[in-house]
Amino acid sequence: MPNIDMPLNELKEYMGCSLKTSDFEEFWNNKVNEIKGTKISFEMNESYFQLEGVICYDLIFKGTDGASIYCKYVRPQEDGVYPTLFNFHGYHVDSGDWFDKASLAKFGYNIFAMDSRGQGGKSEDNMSTKGSTLTGHIMKGIDEGPENLMFTKIFLDTVYLVELAKSLKVVDKEKMYSFGASQGGALSIACAALNKEIKKVFACYPFLSDYRRLFDMPSLMGAYGEINQYFKFSDPLHEKEEKIFETLSYIDIQNFAENMECELTMFTGLMDDICAPSSQFAFYNKFRGEKKLFVYPQHGHEWLPKFMDTVIMKIK
Repeated sequence: MPNIDMPLNELKEYMGCSLKTSDFEEFWNNKVNEIKGTKISFEMNESYFQLEGVICYDLIFKGTDGASIYCKYVRPQEDGVYPTLFNFHGYHVDSGDWFDKASLAKFGYNIFAMDSRGQGGKSEDNMSTKGSTLTGHIMKGIDEGPENLMFTKIFLDTVYLVELAKSLKVVDKEKMYSFGASQGGALSIACAALNKEIKKVFACYPFLSDYRRLFDMPSLMGAYGEINQYFKFSDPLHEKEEKIFETLSYIDIQNFAENMECELTMFTGLMDDICAPSSQFAFYNKFRGEKKLFVYPQHGHEWLPKFMDTVIMKIK
């Protein structure tokens, strides 16, 4: 069976090589507890795009550090209480077109699609940092510790979003799910880890896992190449290497795995040269709850057939 990483039998046993700090749970519990139960400030207006049977909203809420975070929100037109999907997009881009969200709403779901701050969408990046901002969001804020990491703030934005959704009368708080691919897969996992109300997560080749492993695979010079570039230009003698990887551990999704309470469905292509399969298996193998993995031997970091069909079938 082809792969660009470890053989599949080794992948099934791989548990990651990146550290987990002793205060990981305490750090995130404290952050989440500051948000949970608070009233989330937001504005919601009907969008220019509308289709029969659904209502499309432009939604802006105040997220981490008061940043304005934009979401596409689509719900069935008829009043009721509906299951809710939280959708997260890939690195650099945005929440995409209205049409696919509207089609899901036609099935009878609320759907929230968040623009990650500072990327291709409308969300505000109000973050200031003293460290390098040469390239990429993985390393943004790295010199100031986990509090000021860009992805710490994006992870917490998902908590604000879920709290907001719970305040809406049309949201069934017992039927909430998250899904996405690549960065969206990572954020769907972080959302479910930090919001225990999320019952099921669907993660397609998730990003942001096992940074030490990806650093040791220099052929992967996509987004993970940001780590190599940081050392090349900001720490050429690697004097801060141990501290850098310790800080990155706070935004390493595999470190959430053991304490997650939702059901997991994951999708992995063995030819993925962006998010190496081993980094994905590091998360999956540590996950202790009910789980299912779909392996695509000939696929890489691309659209994986039956992903959305599986999501819809498993949340019915």
